[in-house]
Amino acid sequence: MSKVPINLIKPSPYQPRLTFEIEDLKAEIQKDGLLSDLVVRKRNGFYELIDGDRRLRALKELGWKQVPVQIREVDDKTARLTVYKLNMIRENYTVEERARYFKRLNDGGMKAYEIGKELNIDDNWVMAHLNVFRFPEKIQTAVWQGQLTVGHIQQLEPVIGANIKDATKAVEEIILRKLTVQETRTLLKPRAEALEKERIRAAEKAVGVITPTPVKLRKPEDFEAAAEALRREAIRRREEAMTPKERAAREAEEKRRREEAERRKREKEEQFEEEVKKRAKQLEEAEKRRIEEEARRKAKEEILSNPALMQEVVEEAREERVEQFAQMERRASEAAQSIAQPLGEALTKAQQDAEVAKTSKQRRQLENYMLLGSIIQSLKSGKIFCVDHEGEELMLVWSCGIPITKTHKKLGSKLGLDK
Repeated sequence: MSKVPINLIKPSPYQPRLTFEIEDLKAEIQKDGLLSDLVVRKRNGFYELIDGDRRLRALKELGWKQVPVQIREVDDKTARLTVYKLNMIRENYTVEERARYFKRLNDGGMKAYEIGKELNIDDNWVMAHLNVFRFPEKIQTAVWQGQLTVGHIQQLEPVIGANIKDATKAVEEIILRKLTVQETRTLLKPRAEALEKERIRAAEKAVGVITPTPVKLRKPEDFEAAAEALRREAIRRREEAMTPKERAAREAEEKRRREEAERRKREKEEQFEEEVKKRAKQLEEAEKRRIEEEARRKAKEEILSNPALMQEVVEEAREERVEQFAQMERRASEAAQSIAQPLGEALTKAQQDAEVAKTSKQRRQLENYMLLGSIIQSLKSGKIFCVDHEGEELMLVWSCGIPITKTHKKLGSKLGLDK
């Protein structure tokens, strides 16, 4: 991850989106920060955006000066595909967005079949979107607003190529009568058949009058064209003069080159698809985190803003805590009751033995041993004095806080009870 000045990042020229809703995104960034870096590629003195158009616009409005980015080294085709596919994953394009995107590529020199091949879509469908721009603006607006579909435009293609005025009248009739695509096909069928026959007659007539004419070379371009024609003819004759072995070797080499080109193409496509999936997964995870955070925030706000709900939560917590203390109290009471009798008997016996002891030293020693013996006997029978916590675990302790298990082991060893 790198940080770059925001004024050095420019939007992608391949972005199909026409409108961007960023108010909710601005609020999220102000609350949680930027959860996902922008993806860019280096250009001449600046960075071109690949992914993150909405985030870039939101950050600019929020006044950010530096932004975190991930820099990718990709060519124009990969950048174009990435922008198109990532934006479509989030939300499908409108008809106008898709049509204007296809027109931008077409104006840049790409044919309809090239656009279709690159985006893995039907080139006839691409051409239908491009044909929208051959109609007057009011017809284009009707398509953007859904009064006319791209399917209608596809049915109009034969008429559009022959006479755009006739096609415009047909569109007005379709809109006025609110015809379906199937009804439009039926309406235009006679016109399409007549136009096809007319094109065949025109082609036959043109072929009949074509005759070779001598060409005089006057301009440099004429000589270049002639040189290219001679080069192609030389290649053709050289191929004709090849032996079967030479021709087979050449074909094998061409096949190897084609296979190598296809392999590189597949590798690039697989790499691109993997990158798209990875990026989509990152976006999905970031969106999931954002939704979870938003749910927690709303739940907290709801609890804090609702006195009745807040009281209910407090009461539940109190009841749970009271029950924990009640359990501890019961266990402590049981411990006291279980040890009271053996301890009392031991103390009574110790008092009686002490009365008959010969010296005060012997008496004290006897009292201590008897008292300790009674305590150890109670411990051996599984009884306890009190309950305390150590982390999440309950444990037995003396009143001084030392665990009973530790003193039990020491006393047992000292008095010889473990033998």
